[in-house]
Amino acid sequence: MHQLYGIAFSHYVEKARWALERFSVPYEDKRYLPFLHIPVIHRVHGGRAGKTDRASTRYSTPVLRTPSGLVLADSAAIVAYVSETFAGPEDDLYADPEAAELEQRFHDVLGVHTRRAAYAFLFERPSLIQSVIDHNVSRAQARLFRIARPAAQFGLRRLLRIDEAGVARSTHKTRDEFAAMGERLADGRPFLLGERFSAADLAFAALAAPALLPEAYSAWLPPLEELPPRARALTRELRKTRAGAFVMRLYREERGRVLGRPSAT
Repeated sequence: MHQLYGIAFSHYVEKARWALERFSVPYEDKRYLPFLHIPVIHRVHGGRAGKTDRASTRYSTPVLRTPSGLVLADSAAIVAYVSETFAGPEDDLYADPEAAELEQRFHDVLGVHTRRAAYAFLFERPSLIQSVIDHNVSRAQARLFRIARPAAQFGLRRLLRIDEAGVARSTHKTRDEFAAMGERLADGRPFLLGERFSAADLAFAALAAPALLPEAYSAWLPPLEELPPRARALTRELRKTRAGAFVMRLYREERGRVLGRPSAT
């Protein structure tokens, strides 16, 4: 069986889960808290399979170990592997070469900024971030987080550069990306690249999810009503945009869609 290692509520991990589940790939979902994932990932690949870029470090998740022992340490690499291995020609997520280009754009820009804003808003309410933890990891990890929360929040603020200027910039960048994809969708096309669901749609929806809180997300996210006021206002604003409505539709219509059964690997 495939083994997926990831930060429990990460939107990059959501990308990988979505691809695996879309093509009915059996996998063991190993969920960890930020920082607690590092020794686990070190045991899996020792930092050798990961890469450092705008969104990631060598110990970032998701990481997928395949039944053959192959280790993939990037959400795009995992989605590409799943599509190449399990999708038929009619369901190939990369049939249009632009799909990979847009996926990389969302990885570098959208995912970075929705992540920063989401953490910042959760940090405004300690009880809310604790609820997210309690719903998504084991009791042992949740208890440890209660003890280590001040240190964990300090570490995340430094790692993700979470401050008021950064959050303002991330909010602005998120709005810009929603506006750009809204323009792309303005001609009435059902998907970002036309008539066919692709890796671009999957990536945009997954990486936009922390700003929209879709119900079908693969980890527990707080109800809209429990968010701090400025986070709640931003989510409502983005849901009303063309791109926001598009993502919510994908979560209703495509997130639970399963295409066939995988061949043995």
